[in-house]
Amino acid sequence: MCFIAGILASEADTAGAESKVLGLDIFEGGKKPRDEPKDYHGMFNHTYFVDWFAKAMDSVEALGKTGVIFVMDNAKYHKGLPADTPRGTWRKADLLLACQRYGVDVESHDLKKTIWTRLKPVLAARVDPVVVSMARSRGHDVVFTPPHHSDLQPIEMVWAKVKGDVGVLYTADTTFADVRSRLDVAFVQLPPAVIWNCVHHCEKLVKNLYELLLANDGEDAGLVTSDSSSSTSDSDLDS
Repeated sequence: MCFIAGILASEADTAGAESKVLGLDIFEGGKKPRDEPKDYHGMFNHTYFVDWFAKAMDSVEALGKTGVIFVMDNAKYHKGLPADTPRGTWRKADLLLACQRYGVDVESHDLKKTIWTRLKPVLAARVDPVVVSMARSRGHDVVFTPPHHSDLQPIEMVWAKVKGDVGVLYTADTTFADVRSRLDVAFVQLPPAVIWNCVHHCEKLVKNLYELLLANDGEDAGLVTSDSSSSTSDSDLDS
């Protein structure tokens, strides 16, 4: 059994009272064991997520929200590119045409591998993931947390809360249907304050991380200045 949802943090002046879960979708894996993925990522693909994200934006806008920033991790299905985006598997002739379109300087006699090596970083910089384009076309935006920083994703703590509420009720007689029913109840009874606190906690982590990066940049700048001064002094002595 898998589920997907987003969480919406309400305005700070409401003390989190309007925070909620949006776009909840709970579903099961394949009916046959061989069809069942080993983890939840196997149940999602880019096509599914694009459809889900469109509905999530509908839900947000139905609440009167505008200019919303959607925060996602770096899961592959979050960052799928448009279907017509050039790929390394394309024929050399097609890659050359793509290079012309994106202004990449290559020659017709270059190896296909060389052409793709030059084109790929340009595509990464200039072609937005589908969900980013979708959001911006509706006045919203999407940002991605840094890789390996699940601690910056408040929804991870929400998942832990929900799973804990369901898991504590487990007994030897618990059936799959019981789990599904309890999961529905856990989401319905999820306090808005819990969602808000999870979001607020991650906001503080982001602020702390930002301040740490600024401090490190300052230290690096100091080292560069010190090294430059030392070099100047050495030059004076040599002269």
